Amino acid sequence: MPDKTEKKQGKFRKGHSGNPLGRPRGTRNKATIAAETLFEGEIEGICRKAIEEAKRGNIQAMKLVLDRILPPKKEAPIFINLPPVKTGSDILEAIHRVAQAVSHGELSPTEGDCLTRIIERQAKVIEMNDFEERLKKLEERQIHESFH
Repeated sequence: MPDKTEKKQGKFRKGHSGNPLGRPRGTRNKATIAAETLFEGEIEGICRKAIEEAKRGNIQAMKLVLDRILPPKKEAPIFINLPPVKTGSDILEAIHRVAQAVSHGELSPTEGDCLTRIIERQAKVIEMNDFEERLKKLEERQIHESFH
């Protein structure tokens, strides 16, 4: 009985095309190009008809409009007034403003969490930069003192 734990070895190596002279990346399918040509100038009218049908109660048209014509937004920009984040107190103020915006319903809890994580990353970078600057000053002082 063959050992099933062994990896299958295919005919081609990973990352190498089996047909290097095949269709170049990014080349569009002929059927797609033909469909776009066929619908050229008609898309707006078709969309309007689908919306009209949806308004009349056609469930399939509603589904089409909601799924294809007006898909749900995956992400939207977040607008909130935050201070420039350069110091620890700036970080504290920025997180405070995010918490206030969430508590007032201006941001969703998920948006607030996302912004807070971004601010925390900034805090780590500021902390690392401050540490490097302090270390550099200590090293310079030690070099200066060793010469005197």
